[in-house]
Amino acid sequence: MLVDAAIELFGQQGYAATGVAAIATRAGVTPSAVIHHFGSKENLLRAVLDEFDVRAAARVAEHLVGVGPACEAGTGIDGAATPNSSHVGDGAVPAEPESTSVATPAQSDGGARSTPAKPGGGVATPDRPDGGGRFAGGKAGLVAALLADADYTMAHAGLATLHVVLQAEHLSATGSEVRERFLARNRALRRAFAEVVGEVGAAELVAFLEGALTLWLLDPATVDLRALYESYLSRL
Repeated sequence: MLVDAAIELFGQQGYAATGVAAIATRAGVTPSAVIHHFGSKENLLRAVLDEFDVRAAARVAEHLVGVGPACEAGTGIDGAATPNSSHVGDGAVPAEPESTSVATPAQSDGGARSTPAKPGGGVATPDRPDGGGRFAGGKAGLVAALLADADYTMAHAGLATLHVVLQAEHLSATGSEVRERFLARNRALRRAFAEVVGEVGAAELVAFLEGALTLWLLDPATVDLRALYESYLSRL
């Protein structure tokens, strides 16, 4: 409940402009309850980013080979409990994650597929943190995963907005934890895509995903995100 409220407000107003009191009001609790559960606004932001990673990592496993069923809700990459919306009331302060996850721009649930990637290539998933998963069907599997991601994003615009706003807020914040997380996600995502379309193709694909997401969020009345994906991906 608290994480969901933070996702909504951070996406609407940005992290810097959103206070603990506003999050508490949206969640129907007192500001002291927010601090009790998370310790600080910074820890709440970590919980939001962790929740985004966990949800997206579970989704991407549906499109991989070499992995088993996705993890249960609330289970992180390393098997530890994570601060999703069903666990935020246990009074624990979320620990900073030990593993680095990567999410597509559409998954700032974010929204957007969040897949931890092994430095040497390969896509890590909840049950294969060693990076043993590969997109099922190669390029066709990658396209299917991204089209599914477009559908998910269109149904969860708040998570997509969160991704765009938080990344923009921290672009020039050299050394900040949030910027480093976004940078690590971006690089790992390019590594995973490069397994299918090569390094240059991977960079172009990530650039497209970022731009398409921003365009759709700016003008959803005239931009069909899935149609945009279909047009671009048909030329991979």
